[in-house]
Amino acid sequence: MHTTELPTEGTDPVVTPALDHLYTKAILDLTEGPVIVELPEVEKERYFSIQIMD
Repeated sequence: MHTTELPTEGTDPVVTPALDHLYTKAILDLTEGPVIVELPEVEKERYFSIQIMD
């Protein structure tokens, strides 16, 4: 689920979304085994983070 527009208050389930960030969310099915997540190259002057939860 990749957002293409910036969130506004009340449009995202995140309690306090950063209003100048785009978000991508994914649910991965690992019942068949591990999954490889490939990320695009990120420019040095950009902020990028990934969070993985079980």
